[in-house]
Amino acid sequence: MDIGSQAIGTRNPQTSKVSVGNESPSANNESNTNKDINRNRNKNKNRNRNRNRNRDSKKEDKPNSITGNQEGQRGKLQTKNRKRKDNNETNKKNTLEHPKEMNEDKQKQIAKRQDEIDQCICILPGFRLFKKGKHITSFGYQIFFMTDSGKLSQDVLINIPLEYPNVPIRLSTRNNESDSSYMETVIMNFNWKARELTKKNWRIPSQINFLVSELELLKQANFKQIDKLRNSFYKTV
Repeated sequence: MDIGSQAIGTRNPQTSKVSVGNESPSANNESNTNKDINRNRNKNKNRNRNRNRNRDSKKEDKPNSITGNQEGQRGKLQTKNRKRKDNNETNKKNTLEHPKEMNEDKQKQIAKRQDEIDQCICILPGFRLFKKGKHITSFGYQIFFMTDSGKLSQDVLINIPLEYPNVPIRLSTRNNESDSSYMETVIMNFNWKARELTKKNWRIPSQINFLVSELELLKQANFKQIDKLRNSFYKTV
């Protein structure tokens, strides 16, 4: 009985000690791990909070810088637009003022040209439209001149530019062909003289009358020298 009781007595305390010893370290480890986990969580939370604060502060700073740059760019664009508006307004004023004067002068020029053409058609027999181009209107006309073989006729073209009287009229033959050896000299001398007559405001009928009446003189190779001497003589009289 004593041995059994001793055995039983010895077994129970050992088992109780072992069980108590095994339970307490695991509990301590669990509590420690939980504390470590909580600490890590708190640290992560604090880190995340600090990161978010830094991000928010950066975001707040960036818009200010962006808005500052945008305001500067807007100011530059506004000044550029103002300059453009001023330039456009001045250009508009100039274009509004000058075109009126130019249109009036152009209308007067066109009216003068057409009036002289109509006068030629009325008083000059055989003065008819030959060709109407972009820049020049050509009219056919027949002139007569004396040669050693007798009286001959020559069809010529009176070319009237659209810019007349700013540009003088010109004499030519159809297809640049001439039936007379004199016509080349006549054409060259008349075109030279037409510049002077246009500057002196001679009308187109008067210039054609000069061609017909001074044809014998226009045939001369030294017509320019003769004409200059004649003009100087008339000035002295």
